[in-house]
Amino acid sequence: MNIYPHLDGRRAALDLRCSTSRQTGTSIFDQDKIGKAFCRANGLTIVKTFKQEGVTASVPGARTDFDDIIRHKREHDDFDVLVLTDISRFTRAGIKHGMNVEYELEREGIEVVFATTALPAGEDGDLVKPAYYFAAKMWIKTLAPAIARGMMSAFESGGMAHCNVPPHGLDFMYTIDGKPSHITRLLPDGRQLKLHVDAMGKKPKPKHILQTFPKNPKKAKSLHYRKQANEKIVLVPGDPDALATVVLIFTLFFKHDWGSRRIAVELNDRGIGAPRGGLWSAVSVDYILQNKVYLGTGMTNMKTRAVHAARNPISPKIRKHSPKVLAERRKHLPLEIRPRNEWHEKTYPLLLRLLDPDLRPLAAKYIERSLDRKAGIAANPQRRRRPRHPDSDYLLTGLLTSKQGGYTMGGYSTYARDKRYRLYSITKFRTSPIRDALLTRRIKADPLEAAVLRATSEIFAQAPDMTAALEKAIKAEQKTRSRDNRERSEMVIERDEIREEYQDLLGLGKHGREIARQKIQQCERRLEELESRIASADRHTGAAHKPADQARAIVAELAGVVRRLDKMPNALLKRLAAVLISRIEIDLETLEFELELTLPSWAIIDAMALKNTLRLEHGLHMQTGRETQQHDRRFVMGRFACTASGKPICFDCQRLRHAA
Repeated sequence: MNIYPHLDGRRAALDLRCSTSRQTGTSIFDQDKIGKAFCRANGLTIVKTFKQEGVTASVPGARTDFDDIIRHKREHDDFDVLVLTDISRFTRAGIKHGMNVEYELEREGIEVVFATTALPAGEDGDLVKPAYYFAAKMWIKTLAPAIARGMMSAFESGGMAHCNVPPHGLDFMYTIDGKPSHITRLLPDGRQLKLHVDAMGKKPKPKHILQTFPKNPKKAKSLHYRKQANEKIVLVPGDPDALATVVLIFTLFFKHDWGSRRIAVELNDRGIGAPRGGLWSAVSVDYILQNKVYLGTGMTNMKTRAVHAARNPISPKIRKHSPKVLAERRKHLPLEIRPRNEWHEKTYPLLLRLLDPDLRPLAAKYIERSLDRKAGIAANPQRRRRPRHPDSDYLLTGLLTSKQGGYTMGGYSTYARDKRYRLYSITKFRTSPIRDALLTRRIKADPLEAAVLRATSEIFAQAPDMTAALEKAIKAEQKTRSRDNRERSEMVIERDEIREEYQDLLGLGKHGREIARQKIQQCERRLEELESRIASADRHTGAAHKPADQARAIVAELAGVVRRLDKMPNALLKRLAAVLISRIEIDLETLEFELELTLPSWAIIDAMALKNTLRLEHGLHMQTGRETQQHDRRFVMGRFACTASGKPICFDCQRLRHAA
């Protein structure tokens, strides 16, 4: 471990990064352990840990941790040393990127040190660092072609399939020295079964199930079966019900001339689950219809996001990208469709007869035409693209939910005779259609939005009566945040200890995790609470503001909003709805709606922030009413239910029509 005397007694932040989500449970954990050991050895106090999981260091534009570090430094100024495990955690993009980032950090008063890379201090270190940055980049550039060559060799020799996840209705079969060993089948709920080879193309009996693997957690190491070095893998027929669904899709499309959307409606109406659970959509149907694997041929090397080298049959294809492309803000490089002559095919003999003989030529012609379109050989049909709405005038999109099922609703437009009709409907069933007249009902947007604005005005008109309750809520919030500020260091220590305990519990085997499930849930709940309180302490406490003055200022601002509500531009109305509406629910049968308006915790603690937000100041990123953490306080301004108000707010409800 490197020892630097000049670091003793200073405050540090850890920067932890791994290239893939599967490395989170191992790489991030190891980096955290090394970083803490380095800080203990050098007398550093850790005040903050920055994590970036599943992000490559070869693409500068994918990195957001440096922006977070600089922003935190400017807002809190609670550390002056940034600790990383080694040079490759810092950058693999070369000398220019490494020196540029280090200079930007030094401008903010942040010194960068590496726990396992011994570098001289001062300007001598600046002299040798470029060589390390260059070496980190060249190491990955040298490694990339070898990885691409190994993957291509494994694909050609049968060491890997053309896909990472088996398509719907198919399984992976593993063989050793040409003899079948076992089969793995992915279930719609994310679990995986390890089956005896006798279960190929059949429903497994209890004696066929050799092992069951749980669903993979997000951003963590895979818990599914890992292929062994001496095993080869091929695709074989899987669940018979899923295969019957695939055949049905091809039959309806080619023999009955049904479209993808109509097929999706039929499958959902029959209660047939989609490949990964849930409902079918036209997109998932098209994916099956255009997949050549159902003709017995797997396609690979069609697309790539490779940074340095891509797979190729003869030798890896070296790729070069301009600094502009690498610096663009995105997690991955743009997906690139490779030329058709670089595509590679693999035949799976057991899949050659999945479709009936009369369907195969029709499907083959259709699939080849779709592949030519993807490769740019055949022109794509001219379709009228639906316009995108970055400045949509739908006030309640993403806020409105249905009483039946609690589904999120969104706005969309239809046109007839050059007239526009604004509507709301459940967004899920526009992409995954069903035959439920109630859940697919469309609500007229104009009268609904007008009714919501009238109900909002009624609640705002009662603002003067809220002053005493608002002042009390502000005092409670100030007290909570002040206490959290004083206890922040203790909370950080407790959080780190619980994190270590949580990692140990997750490291137990399957049976161990089952036994410790209650303890794991307790750790998760406590971690969530601590993270929320620490985040609350990091924000402005508002202690300098008098609660009475804050309450009067907020009431005055809300009263001003009422006066100009009907004159507000659409963009400001959308901001108002996003910040203040915590719940709005509509009954799809009677069209009665319920509305709840709340002030988020940051709004009651700082009246000026609320004022700026409601007046659409640019560059502000405030939590909305729905984004406020569950442990934060929310001040409920009022609730409205058109069934109980006794006023003519309802815009189109059947109750009033029946009364008439």
